[in-house]
Amino acid sequence: MYYSNREKVYIEIHSDIQIIKDNLKNMKIQSFLESSKTYKLIAEIEKEITAISKSIIELKEPFLLFVMGPGKYGKSTLINSLIKDNKLKTKDIPNTWRLDIVTSSNYKKMDIVRGYETKSYNYNEGLSILEAEEEKVKNSKKVIKDKFEKIKKHNDLSIYDLKECKKSLEEKYLYKYDIVEVKHYINKSGVLNDFIIVDTPGLNQNLLKNTKERMVDYYKRADGIIWVLDAKNIVSKSSNDMIVELNENYILSDDYNNIICAVNKVDEIRNKDNDLSKVKEEVKNLYKNYFIDIVFVSSKEAIDGYISNDKKLTNLSNIEELRNSIDSNFKINSEKMQIKSKYMHLKISGEYLKKLINIYKRDLYEDLYKFDEVKRSINYEIEKLKSYFEKKINVCTNIENLKTNGVYTQLKNLENLLEIELNNMYLSLNKKILCCDETDDLNHINVNISKSKEILNIEYLIKEENNQYKEIAFLSKLKKIKNYETNVYLIIDERNKLRSNLLNYLDIQLSSIEKDIINKSTKAFRRKYTDYMIIKEHLSQVNDIDNILKKWGDYVG
Repeated sequence: MYYSNREKVYIEIHSDIQIIKDNLKNMKIQSFLESSKTYKLIAEIEKEITAISKSIIELKEPFLLFVMGPGKYGKSTLINSLIKDNKLKTKDIPNTWRLDIVTSSNYKKMDIVRGYETKSYNYNEGLSILEAEEEKVKNSKKVIKDKFEKIKKHNDLSIYDLKECKKSLEEKYLYKYDIVEVKHYINKSGVLNDFIIVDTPGLNQNLLKNTKERMVDYYKRADGIIWVLDAKNIVSKSSNDMIVELNENYILSDDYNNIICAVNKVDEIRNKDNDLSKVKEEVKNLYKNYFIDIVFVSSKEAIDGYISNDKKLTNLSNIEELRNSIDSNFKINSEKMQIKSKYMHLKISGEYLKKLINIYKRDLYEDLYKFDEVKRSINYEIEKLKSYFEKKINVCTNIENLKTNGVYTQLKNLENLLEIELNNMYLSLNKKILCCDETDDLNHINVNISKSKEILNIEYLIKEENNQYKEIAFLSKLKKIKNYETNVYLIIDERNKLRSNLLNYLDIQLSSIEKDIINKSTKAFRRKYTDYMIIKEHLSQVNDIDNILKKWGDYVG
């Protein structure tokens, strides 16, 4: 399949954009808060990508080709010769001239713009509307002519007075319709495959304000201009003045002259002795510095040749040379400039987005380190506290200490110490979370181990042991030893249960703190970016986008 350079570039860029959009879509699903850095990055990338998507559509659209020049030089006929048909009605009423835009379409229709309102019609209906409007202009001109002749006949007026009289009559009686633009949608290929053709009003005409505004807008967007001269009138002052005005006001760069001169109606001077040769030489001497090419054509012969299928007449018209000039000077150059412009846009947007992504990734990696640091701190602090309190529990539940200091007192002291240390650790770990924007209120950890069931059992057994010791003199030796040993075993057993329960309680508290800190860290990370569990996938998506942007940055156009 054949693709023009513009189509290849469009397909390539569109493919890149689709990859970026797919990654953004997945990232957006995984982003939960509009205030998150991830969401803000996605929004900024989407904004740029939307602008690029709109911009590259121009790569699929035809270029704008203007046909310009003084009135009645055959611009409409020239356009018909370029599209190989007689679709565009020749406008022979200067005062009714408007912008006529011809574009290729599968559906033949006409859009008529009055002021700022556009209405669509089938093509024949549109032609009828235009003909009716122009008929009103013709009738008003006839009225003006009749009145002027009567005044001229019955009054002895100077040339100046006659001009003023005619001007006054035109202001009063000339019909001025409000159509400012007509868009012709026709089923034609050829030059319309690559260009939308704009037939402009003569620059020497008094234009309606809206028409002038639209002309200026189109001039700024023109990819090529065909300036039409009449072969019989190449040295008119008005033509020269308008060419100078065009160069001064509409040519944006000396390095890029996008105007071809088409000298029309050469059939009317071809048969006269040396007239065509003289005209060619004179045109080149006068205008060689104003145009990138000068082509001599007969649009009338071209149209007649197409209609009658007379190839000899078509070749004689020289219209193919004008088409070739349009291709080489407008299509190829415009394509190169447009592609270069799109690549430059990509490069600028890519550099901007790469900076945003680099900042985002830098912050993300810093916070990933902090997140992992919190996990490392949790493991370290928990192991340290666990080891410390395992020793404390062993000392606290030493039977001699329980007997000497009392079970309740021992456990109450342990309870107070454990509560202090657990809350200190919890606060310390939470401070590390705060750097990740954690704002949840902290809950105080309450420790309650001094009212456990084992305390009463041990206290009772120790009390029993003391009583047995006092009554030992009244018991037989065998029975004394037996009862005493049984009680000691019971105390040891209850102490072991207490110790086990305390260690289990410690594990539960530490596990609860670990879970709470991890949960808060995860929530904080999620609020700022995305789920920590999918961070590798997230980074892969960001890197996919970044790689495309780097490729855009390498474009040279």
